[in-house]
Amino acid sequence: MDKTQGLPINKKYYIYFFEDYFKEKKSEAKALDYGCGKGEIIEEAVRKGYNFIGVESFYNGKKTPLEYNNGIISRLNPNGVIPYPEGTFDFIYSNQVIEHVEDLNKVLSEMHRVLKNKGNVESLRIIINPIGG
Repeated sequence: MDKTQGLPINKKYYIYFFEDYFKEKKSEAKALDYGCGKGEIIEEAVRKGYNFIGVESFYNGKKTPLEYNNGIISRLNPNGVIPYPEGTFDFIYSNQVIEHVEDLNKVLSEMHRVLKNKGNVESLRIIINPIGG
C-alpha cells in the first residue's frame, strides 16, 4: 500500500526524490529532515527502508508521535545546534522551513557541520505568485 496517497504534493515529491537519489546506496546513506514537523516524510522513508531521522524545534518540549519510535525525531537544541556529530549525514533536506528561521547563517553553519564531505543539501520553498500579481 502506498502511504503517500494522503500526503501533500511537496511531501510526495521528497519520497519520490529519495527513491531515485538513494536507489544505488539505500542501505548506507543517512539523511536528515531539518524541521520535520510530525515526521510524515521520515515515517514513509523509514517504512521503505531508508535511514532517515529528523530534527524539530516547534513542539515546546512535547513529544511528537515519532519520538517514541526509536528516536527517529530529535528536538533541535534551543541554541540551534543539531544534536549529531560532525559529518553524520549524506543528505539534508528541509521542506518549507529555511524561510522561517531567525538566524540563517547559524542554521546553514550547523547543516554544514553535520553534513559529510561531498554531501548534499536541498531546501524546498513553494512560492505562489499569481499571474499579474
